Amino acid sequence: MKKDKTQYRYSYCSNEARCTTMADAKRLYGHHVRKQWQSIQGTRYRYKLLDVELNLALSLNEAP
Repeated sequence: MKKDKTQYRYSYCSNEARCTTMADAKRLYGHHVRKQWQSIQGTRYRYKLLDVELNLALSLNEAP
């Protein structure tokens, strides 16, 4: 797990509305991945697909 405070933009749908969140790696894992694993049929492995964007702008107000 990364220990820096790099912020990632994560978009998801909630009640048919698109929501966008800025979060560090630890918060993303805890809120969107933990206990939401999906099983791969026929194996004991699990996965979770998460698509994030890294904002390289100098400030949060700049457009990506």
